[in-house]
Amino acid sequence: MFCSSSRSRRRRRTLSVRVCQLKVLLSLFMVTASSLTIDLVPQCALIGKNVTFSVRGINGKLNSFSWYLGNNPSASDQIINYVVGLTPPTTLGPKNFSDAIGLPNGSLLITNLKDQYSNNYTVQVQSDTANQASINLSVKPKCESGLSPGEIAGIVIGAVSGVGLIAGLIYFVCKYLNNRENV
Repeated sequence: MFCSSSRSRRRRRTLSVRVCQLKVLLSLFMVTASSLTIDLVPQCALIGKNVTFSVRGINGKLNSFSWYLGNNPSASDQIINYVVGLTPPTTLGPKNFSDAIGLPNGSLLITNLKDQYSNNYTVQVQSDTANQASINLSVKPKCESGLSPGEIAGIVIGAVSGVGLIAGLIYFVCKYLNNRENV
């Protein structure tokens, strides 16, 4: 009897630790999933074509956003300010150029790309939380084939996650089989 009581307490303690670990992993996932990011669409920006800085990860209702030229937003570097609900919603900044168009979802469309548009761009978003993200635009005469750095990072993250899941599954199966042999 004493052994089964001790084993039972050990199982509860192990379960408690696993639940705690799961909570930590889920909270880390939520922080990662809620961060503001910018995707370049298409990924290769060609001279004379259009590109969209597609903003993702806006938490809650979008109130306003501002796009800036460079990594350090200041009033003198503002391209466009967009306030949802105003008519018209767009106010042009000192660094505005005719090919830059603010979209209602927080994204920025640049039409008729020119070489001089190569620069860093930063967005500041006001929603339920204030967030900021930056992206580098490199306008090219032609696109190179091959994987982008983002695609390579996605493959590496997927591979590491897959190995971790398989290792975890093997651990739990071995633990289960070991516990069955001890009964």
